[in-house]
Amino acid sequence: MNSDTGLQRHVVHLADGRAVHLRTSGSGPPVLLCHESPRSSVALTLLAGFLADRFTVLAMDTPGYGLSDPLPLDRPEIPDYADAAIGLLDALNVGRLPVYGTHTGASIAVEMARRHPDRIAGAVLDGYPVFTPAERAAFLDSYLPPFRPDAHGGHVAWLWSRVRDQFTVFPWNLWGAAARLPRDPPPLALHDQVAADILRAGDGYRTGYAAAFRHHGPGPVPHLKVPVTFAARTDDLLFDQLARLPDLPEGCTILPLDPDRPAWGAVIADTLAGTTGDGTAPDLAPDPAAIVAGPLRRQMVRPARHGADIMLHAGGPAAPDGTLLFLHDLPGAGRDWRPLLQRCVARYRVLAPDLPGCADSAAGADSLDDAVAAMLALLEMLPAAPPLTIVARGLSVPLALTLAGSLPARPRLLLCDPAPATATEAERYQDYLPDLAPRWDGGHLFAAWTMLRDGLVYRPWHDRRHHAARHLGDEMDLAGLHDRFADLMQQPQGWHGTAMGAIGRPLSHAGPRDGAQVLLGADLPAVVGLRETLRSAGFAVDLVDPLAWPDAILAAVAAAH
Repeated sequence: MNSDTGLQRHVVHLADGRAVHLRTSGSGPPVLLCHESPRSSVALTLLAGFLADRFTVLAMDTPGYGLSDPLPLDRPEIPDYADAAIGLLDALNVGRLPVYGTHTGASIAVEMARRHPDRIAGAVLDGYPVFTPAERAAFLDSYLPPFRPDAHGGHVAWLWSRVRDQFTVFPWNLWGAAARLPRDPPPLALHDQVAADILRAGDGYRTGYAAAFRHHGPGPVPHLKVPVTFAARTDDLLFDQLARLPDLPEGCTILPLDPDRPAWGAVIADTLAGTTGDGTAPDLAPDPAAIVAGPLRRQMVRPARHGADIMLHAGGPAAPDGTLLFLHDLPGAGRDWRPLLQRCVARYRVLAPDLPGCADSAAGADSLDDAVAAMLALLEMLPAAPPLTIVARGLSVPLALTLAGSLPARPRLLLCDPAPATATEAERYQDYLPDLAPRWDGGHLFAAWTMLRDGLVYRPWHDRRHHAARHLGDEMDLAGLHDRFADLMQQPQGWHGTAMGAIGRPLSHAGPRDGAQVLLGADLPAVVGLRETLRSAGFAVDLVDPLAWPDAILAAVAAAH
């Protein structure tokens, strides 16, 4: 889940084509933070807060986790992750700096210090794994089962049980009194965060974990030539492994830490301050012109007038034939449009944001008008390439109409399966927003999965009658369904404010708009009546074969330009 208020997010594109996601905060000399598996840099939010008044904090998503692309290796090892982190530092041009790592992140950090002492001034390893050969073999044998989506939702039950067990016993898959952890489980919100991180990693959650279990913890220690502090809080499940460390080289120390979080954060900050190196904080401000030029890429932008991060899929040629702004349905994400974006990016400038409160854009839209303001700020930030066409689907259609009325030059509008289209439909949408607040029994996860799965069968998802039946393909797009599930669970209810505003503005009440074209999927039994209703309200309406949506949208875009 996105719960990193106060941190700014960035996507750094490396020379090898990989994208690395960072959370940053603070000011002063830079420090790199490396998280544990199977988490993302959101797990470092608390520590980042303790460090931000003394450091420029760079908290990265390890390759394959969070929003960072995986390494292009079949079986990456910890030294590969360490070298990849150095590649990030090279791209940022930050100089020599200290690094902090916890658990898997500590293994990565120690290899950074061992292999690249010219780049790493020192390290704090918080919970450094020193497993025995037998323990490592056992972990590799049974700790990392596959995590693949199941059409019936069985993987959802497994996920929540696995997360809860992780905070009950260690190892999580070893039930019994000997494995019981002697502490209270953390708050429900943290359980939900861990589940969201595993969903984002998918079956790849195992990759970094497995590398950590294969890594021989004592091996790098005698070869360290920079100051390294081996630390652990007394409530860390790896605390006892401090005693397993081999003799330490000169300049390296062992440091038990108090479990009190502010005290822990203060000691980490003081220790890092002793090894700041000569690093300088990077300039991560994106160039608006570079954001929209070149191949289709993910970007994280923060329009000044909006003041919050927006995940944006963008690209285009140097001289585009116009700009296409794609607005996804609710819930959803900008990447829902990606196959179509790939077909358009050679000719047009394409922009597909995650709407505020959706997937990886920050919250900040308590209403439809707030979402409109965010899109206005985004368009103001980027260089113009007229004419502008807004392509919207479902519940983003009212947003598109309101946005179009707020722009100085009226854009073309392509409105796909508008929802709700009429006042009668608006009444049916009153039960559209499920309660997805976290629950200890994990029911919120299964409710979200069921909502998205039913959305493949009915429109709207909760109207389970024949008149709302959608066309079913020959097989379920299980991978796409899982991606939408992972996106939704980053902010399960962040889209509710925008959706509630959209439900209150049916298309038929908006009146016809110059340049507006409506496309309706021909799979709904009630579509003919809906078409006539919208035509009588003055809209140009075409029916679309449910298997030909991309071609129909492309044809409509070409006609508009």
